[in-house]
Amino acid sequence: MGIRSRPAMLLAGPVLLGLVVLAAVGLAQRGAGASVRPCDSVVMFDREIPLSLRDLVAESSLVASGRLEDAVREVGRSEAGHFVYVAHRFSITDVLKGVEPGPSVEVQLVYGEGGCLAREYGATPMLPGRDYVLFLRTYTGRPPYVIVGGSSGAFSLGSDGRLTPLAPDAPTSPGLDGLTVAEAWGILVALSAPAQP
Repeated sequence: MGIRSRPAMLLAGPVLLGLVVLAAVGLAQRGAGASVRPCDSVVMFDREIPLSLRDLVAESSLVASGRLEDAVREVGRSEAGHFVYVAHRFSITDVLKGVEPGPSVEVQLVYGEGGCLAREYGATPMLPGRDYVLFLRTYTGRPPYVIVGGSSGAFSLGSDGRLTPLAPDAPTSPGLDGLTVAEAWGILVALSAPAQP
C-alpha cells in the first residue's frame, strides 16, 4: 500500500483569525467522569494558522497519536474571563515526531462560559474518550502542551485507523486526510528531513 498524497491549498501570507463571537451557555462540568459537551456557538481564536503541512510539522515539537482523557487541572483564564484554559490528559499510543515524554502528556483545551468546550469555527470539537493525532508544542518548555494552529493541528483517528482533520478547510488538512498513522508517519519523516540544496 503506497502513500496517497493530495495537493495542498495555497494561500498567500499569514492567515489570522480574529475573535468574533462566544455566546456559549453550557451546563457540563469539567472533571473526572463528568461529561463534556461542545458549546452551542462557535469561536474564532486570534492565532496564526500554519499554511502548509510542512509548517505544521516544523512548528511542532511533538506529534503523537493517543486518547484524550479527562480534565486534570485549570491552567488559567482569559483577561475578560470568557475562556478557561484546562489541561486534559492525553494518553500516548505512538510518537510520530519528537521524543516520547512519558505514557501521557497534558494538552490544553479552551472552555467557554458555563463549562462547555469551545468550538472553533469550521471545526469539529475534540471530546474526551476519543482518539486523535495531535501536533503539539509548549510555549514555556513545560506542560501543558498546546495544539499547533488550534484545530488545524488536530486529526481524529477513526476505528478504521484513518485520520480525519478536525478543520477540513485548513491548509494543513489535505496532506493527511484519510491516511493511516503509518502512512502519516512516512510523510512526517519526509517533511522533517532537511531540505536538499
